[in-house]
Amino acid sequence: MRTKSFGLFVVFVLLSSVVIFGQAKIEITGLIKGDDGEALPGASVLIGGTNEGTITDIDGSYKIQAPEDATLIASFIGFEMKEVAVNGRTKIDITLTYDLQQLDEIVVVGYGEQKKETLVSSVSTVEGKELLKSPQPNLSNSFAGRLSGVIATTSSGEPGFDGSNILIRGLSSNGNNNPLIVVDGVASQLGGLERLDPNDIESVSVLKDASASIYGSRAANGVILVTTKKGESGKPEFTFSYNQGFVEPTRIPEMANSAEYGQILNEIAYYNNPSGGFNQTYSADEIALFQNGTDPVNYPNTDWLDELIAPLTFQNQQSLSVKGGNTNMNYFIAAGRRNQESVYDNGITKFQQINLRTKFEATLFDDLKIGANINIREENAVYPTTSAQDIFRAAYRAKPNLTPYYDEVGYGPGAEGPNNPLLMVTDIPGTDEQPRVTFNTLLNFEYNLPFADFLTVKGFYSRDQVYRNRKRFDLPYEVYEAVPGTDPLEFVPRPNNIPNPQLFVAKDEEQLSTSHIALHFNKLFGRHYVTAFAAFEQSSYRSDYLHGSRRGFLSSAVDELDQGPEGIDDNDNPYGTNAGGSFEEARRN
Repeated sequence: MRTKSFGLFVVFVLLSSVVIFGQAKIEITGLIKGDDGEALPGASVLIGGTNEGTITDIDGSYKIQAPEDATLIASFIGFEMKEVAVNGRTKIDITLTYDLQQLDEIVVVGYGEQKKETLVSSVSTVEGKELLKSPQPNLSNSFAGRLSGVIATTSSGEPGFDGSNILIRGLSSNGNNNPLIVVDGVASQLGGLERLDPNDIESVSVLKDASASIYGSRAANGVILVTTKKGESGKPEFTFSYNQGFVEPTRIPEMANSAEYGQILNEIAYYNNPSGGFNQTYSADEIALFQNGTDPVNYPNTDWLDELIAPLTFQNQQSLSVKGGNTNMNYFIAAGRRNQESVYDNGITKFQQINLRTKFEATLFDDLKIGANINIREENAVYPTTSAQDIFRAAYRAKPNLTPYYDEVGYGPGAEGPNNPLLMVTDIPGTDEQPRVTFNTLLNFEYNLPFADFLTVKGFYSRDQVYRNRKRFDLPYEVYEAVPGTDPLEFVPRPNNIPNPQLFVAKDEEQLSTSHIALHFNKLFGRHYVTAFAAFEQSSYRSDYLHGSRRGFLSSAVDELDQGPEGIDDNDNPYGTNAGGSFEEARRN
């Protein structure tokens, strides 16, 4: 449809040119100046309905050939466009008025929603479309290399824990070095930066040194300003994107195989006892059996990292949005989904997210605008009961002459008994579920005082809530150790250190309320443009947590606290182990 529209436009321009070509033209001269009386060199002057035009010279003067009944359109950056009817005149001077809305986008502002918060201090800005060039499930991983002065390092690739550690101009203290995150004007918005949908972002600005000082002591490590997209006047515009990613480990340590491991043990034994010979631990025939693989049960050759890590796993993101509006209202509605798998082969780790964002802006009267921004995000994460760090530790420590799995029997032992990394990534030892729901609500208004057009009252109220739940259900399990020299091969079960199922549940809730109101001053004095504001802001934060646990479940069929027996915890508490607490803080600026 865009191609057709462009074609019609070209035909219209050609037809208009033909009509103009057939009309008598007159030479028009004049001066383009601003409302402060200064000439505007480089201003554009077009003939309405055509692509013919000219620009003013260094003195702001122009000369153009146009029909007697034409309309001239004059424009210049930072000024409102103006249309003037010729009506047979040969000299037309045009005065343009400053466009304060455009000036707001480039003027020095330390607190607001502009794309550029300052021009006199250090600031880095990147548009949202640039972040989409390297789509990442975690937004913080897209910052590296795109914002000057920003260092983003990732220490983990585990889904849900794969955020970058962000530093602005390096380390600034021995303690917390995290920058302040401001989303749509709300400082420290709950839900953070990492899980925002990059398809919903208009721009990201990083404020450094003096440019961040307006946010006070919280900005000691810099400020990251995120502005989300909003609607635009026009017909509904739909956008859909689908990204399919493939995850492949880039560097995996190459471990010794069974034959090399056996030879190393022989060398160690020889250096400790030279009189015993070169094959004190393994004979030459046993080393050969490790090498040729003819007896994988008694002489295995296991590459634990190759068994643990899948050669290729998947992650994908989908996003659907619609925006549009008219002169009185605009809207932006977006929904997204993302899915991540772990690098484990046959592991249960997964992370899924669904997010919905709506943003509406409306003009109730000529001087009053209101808006609403609502974001809902649901995250569902499932992990093994063992951390990724301990799983990889078990894989690095596992000996290559151990069998990871015996057919028709079960999993073999790891380096430390039941710690078989291939077993630890499954749901046999249990599951650790960590869902989270985030609500962000923002209501704002802007009122231009009718009795003083240079004064504007702006304000917003935001309320954020985060609900975290956790349910970890640990289960007993066994690995099977082969008895050497038995034929047929016999096995001895080795249980883990959990005799009965045990359950841990936790609930954590966070709330943040922020109120902000400001009086903005914007006025032109001759050639000088002055802006200032006075603001009041107040925020209150509260967190509540509660957790409980039970051990000694008779069955793993139901993972609920009330199914666990009472009175068997370490403190002999008849109601099991429970804890809770809360934290509050408030801030007034």
